[in-house]
Amino acid sequence: MTIANALQGLHARLRREGLRANDIMVVRDGVSLREAVRKSRLGDRRLTPIIVFVGDELDDAPLAVGNVWLDPQSGTLRANGREEFVRPKPAAVLRVLMLEANRFVPRRTLIDRVWGGDRAGAEQTLRVYIHDLRALIEHDPRKPEHILTIRSGETGYLFRG
Repeated sequence: MTIANALQGLHARLRREGLRANDIMVVRDGVSLREAVRKSRLGDRRLTPIIVFVGDELDDAPLAVGNVWLDPQSGTLRANGREEFVRPKPAAVLRVLMLEANRFVPRRTLIDRVWGGDRAGAEQTLRVYIHDLRALIEHDPRKPEHILTIRSGETGYLFRG
């Protein structure tokens, strides 16, 4: 079974459980879909896309937000009907943005989470990675719809699913 077929099957199951595309979903091994749906209805359900985690090790688990799918372990990115390879650091940047979907992530927070203590040159490198990720994800990278730059007091990014 391909990943696309598995995701289609999961989306069909979510619809049967009464979820909309803007609900949030976290599914781990050992948690039934029904239990995950019940828990999701306890939280805030405004404009948060479906995010799916599978497996025990969540750091490298594939995730999907809207029409963007990323497997950080293999570097596989699917968006706009294409499949591309993404190097580990840009994949880590995208992973953080996807985990924080529809939330502002300050540039310095993103650098801390991806580069840790090694920050030399990270700010310029982050700009390059964002540019490259937009080229892979966006229909028109000059008018991004998914990876938005936010400038309000401090600069950061917002991933819209």
